Amino acid sequence: AALCRERADWMVGINASRLFSCLYNQPLAVGRVMTPVLAMTVVREAAIAAFTPEKFYTVDLELTSGCTASSRRIPEKAVAENLMEACRKEMVATIQRITRKEKSENPPPLYDLTTLQRDANRLLGYSAQQTLDYVQSLYEKKFTTYPRTDSCYITDDDEEMLEELTGALEVFLDITPADVDEAVPRTRRTVNREKVTDHHAILPTRSMMQADLDALPKGEQNVLKLIIARTLMAVSKPFRYLETLLTTECAGEEFTAKGKEILEEGWKAVERKVLADILNRKQELTALPNAAESECGILNAELKEGQTSPPKHFTEDTLLHAMETASADSMPEGVERQGIGTPATRAATIEKLVQKGFLERKGSKKTKVLLPTDKGKALITVMPEEIQSPEMTADWETKLAAAINFTGQQDGGVVGLALGALAVLQADTAVPQQLVCHMSVQPLAQTLKECIVLPQHETALPVLAEPALFTLHDRLHTVRADTKNLIFHKCIRSLRNLGGFYQRGDHRIDFDHKFTRLH
Repeated sequence: AALCRERADWMVGINASRLFSCLYNQPLAVGRVMTPVLAMTVVREAAIAAFTPEKFYTVDLELTSGCTASSRRIPEKAVAENLMEACRKEMVATIQRITRKEKSENPPPLYDLTTLQRDANRLLGYSAQQTLDYVQSLYEKKFTTYPRTDSCYITDDDEEMLEELTGALEVFLDITPADVDEAVPRTRRTVNREKVTDHHAILPTRSMMQADLDALPKGEQNVLKLIIARTLMAVSKPFRYLETLLTTECAGEEFTAKGKEILEEGWKAVERKVLADILNRKQELTALPNAAESECGILNAELKEGQTSPPKHFTEDTLLHAMETASADSMPEGVERQGIGTPATRAATIEKLVQKGFLERKGSKKTKVLLPTDKGKALITVMPEEIQSPEMTADWETKLAAAINFTGQQDGGVVGLALGALAVLQADTAVPQQLVCHMSVQPLAQTLKECIVLPQHETALPVLAEPALFTLHDRLHTVRADTKNLIFHKCIRSLRNLGGFYQRGDHRIDFDHKFTRLH
């Protein structure tokens, strides 16, 4: 599947890039992953530009019980002012109900590369590529396990290792482990063999505890600290708290106040201790006082004005998440990859868009947003919908999954995938005749589409029959002789790489170098 995906990406990317570069007389890079990512940012900016904020008003009551209750959002200012005046006259709010509910937040899972990159961007302001470079350096120094993983879990075989590792980390950081149920190992929630692909989640190593960590560059220290903290948080107890909702009534309108009281810090205690200098924030929880009476006095009533907010600009954190979840609903079950791109390539995709002038970073040192440039917006404007939509990836993954389930080996169905995308370019793009001799998009796609006998089943190999072989060569009559031979040989070479063959009567001849030279 990986090889088929690579071949199809190459066929679409190199042909579409050359097509649009020739059409608009400037280098324009087009790709199955890169273009949909750029389209996401363009669509988001369009939504922000088209957004019209709407004002709303709320009335806040300062109660004698020591809390503040707020009304619903009211669109009309006059209605809100009348409610405020009515509450000031009554000066008493009736308690309708008090709801208390115990809630918990489970520990976050171990890090895969994308989640680590998102946290490093959100907390430290590092770009996805910076984070990848830092964790790759840590891996090469044997301070962490393999970083380019898309799994947040470990296998059963690694559970004992993780238990020993967390114990050593707690001693190393002088953290007192919480009491645990011996019947259920605390590492059990990190184990899921089915969700471990080529490599398990990113973990620190024992050799890291023997090294001089102060000698590491600051960026590597911070990324390593995130990995250590996440490892300990993943095996800690849930964060438990009591949420209280107070509902009162005044002047015929409901007012609500929310409070939260910590019952058990759990994994948040580890986060607070290990990441104190990175988080640099204090968590303030409002605990509502017990209201035994049926009424509360009103100390003050205040009118507050607000307005609805537009969608937020993409940061690398949110863009990585969007890439990870793109077309998730359209993906078939059990596909090799979810979303668009892979953990190892998403950072490079964003960097490539920035380097080629399609995206730019703006903002403060720690919080930077990714904005499409005029060049990026123009490219998406002329790009066919099928090429800029992540739905094409979902369609490819569906076909590849079907092929794998049928034979368990690579197949020729990738030709159909790539030709389908190239056919969209031909249908939606007016290719000037003078460009044909300079590029391979139209002759390559059209001749392959008409001459290759694509089999009924996706897993069968493409066949080039004898009449089609000469048709393939003759159809390139509009191209110069040297270019015609080059394109013809490229077609044969592509078919050879895909495992195709030439059929002459009842005899089958596999594509090889001798065959290419002969014809």
